[in-house]
Formats: sequence, C-alpha cells, structure tokens
Amino acid sequence: MIAIEIPEKNKFLYMPENLAECDAKQYADFSKLLWMAQEKQISYDQLCYMAVYPLLNLRKSKKKSPEKYENIIRLSEYIDNFFDKDEEGNFTGIKLEFTKNYLPKYRLFYSYYGPDDGFSDVTFGQYIDGLDEYIYYSKTGDIKSLRMLFSIFYLKKNEVYNYRISKKRAEGIFRYVDIRHLYGFFLFFSSMQSFVLQGEIMVMGNPIDLSIIFTKDEKDTFESTIPGTGFRNIITDMAESQVFGPYKGVEKTNLWVVLIRLYELKKKELDDKEKNKTNDSTRA
Repeated sequence: MIAIEIPEKNKFLYMPENLAECDAKQYADFSKLLWMAQEKQISYDQLCYMAVYPLLNLRKSKKKSPEKYENIIRLSEYIDNFFDKDEEGNFTGIKLEFTKNYLPKYRLFYSYYGPDDGFSDVTFGQYIDGLDEYIYYSKTGDIKSLRMLFSIFYLKKNEVYNYRISKKRAEGIFRYVDIRHLYGFFLFFSSMQSFVLQGEIMVMGNPIDLSIIFTKDEKDTFESTIPGTGFRNIITDMAESQVFGPYKGVEKTNLWVVLIRLYELKKKELDDKEKNKTNDSTRA
C-alpha cells in the first residue's frame, strides 16, 4: 500500500499498488476501467486519472479547481505500479500475481457463486471449457465469450457444472451481468492461467513446479503461447488410460488432481530421457 498524507485535513489515505492489494469494490471498479481502456473508450492517461477515485475511495466533487485537478494528476502517476513495463519503460501488461477471487458472488435474481480462491473447487472439464472461451476472447474481444467464461464458473449454490446450462445463461440472464464482474473474472482467470503455466505448489511438503508439464521436446517445432485445444487431448489420453475413468470421469476430476498427475507423468518422461542419455553415454 502507498500511504498518502493530506496535511491540511490531517488525514492519511492508502492506495493499493496492484490488483492483489485491492478490496472487492476497488477491484471491480478498476476492472471496468481496464476494460474501457482495452476497448479504447478511454486512453491510458484517462484510465490513470479516473482510477484515482475508486482506488482511494474518493467521491468526485462538483466543485472543480486547478489545485484539485493537479493533485489528482500527481496521484495518477502511482497507477503505473499496476502495470508491467519492459527495460525501455514500455507498457507490457497489467500485473497479475494473485490467486484470490475478489468477486466470489454475484446476485442477479438468484445468487451465483464463482470458484474458490486458487480454483480449488474447479473441475478439469470446467477449466478446459473456460480456457477455450478465455483464448477466444483474448484474440477477438467478443463480449459473448466473456459472458460465457463467466457463466461456466458462476453457478448456483451446490450446482454441478453443465455446459448446456451455462451456455443458456450466457445467452440469457447473464447478458445483464455488470462488466465489472465479467472483466474482473477474466483478470482472475488470466492470473490463474499464469499460475498454472508457471506456478509452484506444495504437495506433501514438496514443491511441485507445474511449468515442466508444458516443457517442449527439443524436436518439437510447433510454437504456441497458450495451451488451448491441446489440453482437450489430455482428457482423451487419460480416459484411454483409465487413470480417472472414462472421458466424463476425467472432466469431473478436480483440476489440481489432474495437473499433479500430469506433473508425475511428465517428470517420469523427463527422468526416463535423462536415464537413457546416461546409459547411451556409458555404452559409448
């Protein structure tokens, strides 16, 4: 948090330095501004200026003065902390380093509940369906995919995920979901996706580096930035091996159970390759 002193009012304000330090309201309001900037409805400078108010929980005053305007401009410089930049200072993206769902519930006639922190209650099939929508929205900006991504994960209490029901909601009642929540969840999914691709989890006290799951073979020339439909092949492969039962069994298995199993399989594959290299060099 950044402490900001206002001497004339003998008051301290605290501004988050990144999304991970926001409360639910700050997160939702800032998510909307990020979406507006992405849609080119506002510029980056306007984003920074407008973000000062929700991040400091300030109300916009009807009275405008040059001094107040200058103060907001100075404070808006802190918004740069929310973004990653390269060595030359060029913007590269928003910092996504959190596994907490800041918007766990949405009320629209009924209460709909999003995934727990860290996707701890998400099934592998649910994640794969969400990943498809996430990738499509990232490429096209299609609001329908953004709604569908939200609909896949926000369910009624104790409801079991069903793709057809989620699709019906996305095309129906979820057309009225506030963009704060739609894009706010997209940012959460983005952060979790980065964690899945690069994160480290603890299993029985041992660190597990998930990134090895996506390690490419030296002979593989295929380039991809995000594993998309290839993940669906994992369901088929695991269904054939009967590790978690048939196809539907893999889909309904907890995401982290599947990822840990994939880690074990990948580690065995890499260990076997290393062992074969050692054996070959010994024979030589």
